[in-house]
Formats: sequence, C-alpha cells, structure tokens
Amino acid sequence: MDSSQTTPRPLEKAINCICQLEDMLAYVIKHINEDDETKTALIVTKQCAKSYVEEIERELARQGNA
Repeated sequence: MDSSQTTPRPLEKAINCICQLEDMLAYVIKHINEDDETKTALIVTKQCAKSYVEEIERELARQGNA
C-alpha cells in the first residue's frame, strides 16, 4: 500500500480515542440510574462522538485515505 494513501497516524489515534470514549460512555449510560439527569448529557455526548468519527471517516474516504 502506498504510504500517501494511508491514514495519518495521529488521525488514526484520534479516531480510536473517540471510539473508545464512545464505548465508555455507552457502558456508563447502561449502568446509570434512569432518573439521573446526567444520563441525558452522556447520551448527547456519545452521539456527538459518534458523529465526529463518522464525519472524519467520510472525509478520509472522500480524500481516498480510508
């Protein structure tokens, strides 16, 4: 594979970090009390993380780096 077509290492690390954050938030959301108002904030944060990863992956695909 041509190195010019691979995802830059820092960007790959950022994507992995965001995905891990999303997984951790999913775990906390699953185990938090339904009445806790923090749960809504965690759900929104998780959705934002997912959206960021999807946006980055679309951009990389558009550039031919994915």
